[in-house]
Amino acid sequence: MVAKSNQTVASMQSRFQESHAPMGRTNINDINRRNADQEEQEKKSSYALAGLVVLLIAIIIFAIYFFS
Repeated sequence: MVAKSNQTVASMQSRFQESHAPMGRTNINDINRRNADQEEQEKKSSYALAGLVVLLIAIIIFAIYFFS
């Protein structure tokens, strides 16, 4: 609202308030897809860690054999 010389004029602009919460329900398929992606990423990281441990053990065994 704008006041001009003792008159009150209503503004014609109206703003839509943006909500940070999503409107309606979240799609269950999206949730399932995100969960599957997260599980796949966790598998990949655990495989990488297991591979690193195996490589480290192999290096240690080789070093013990070579320097003995």
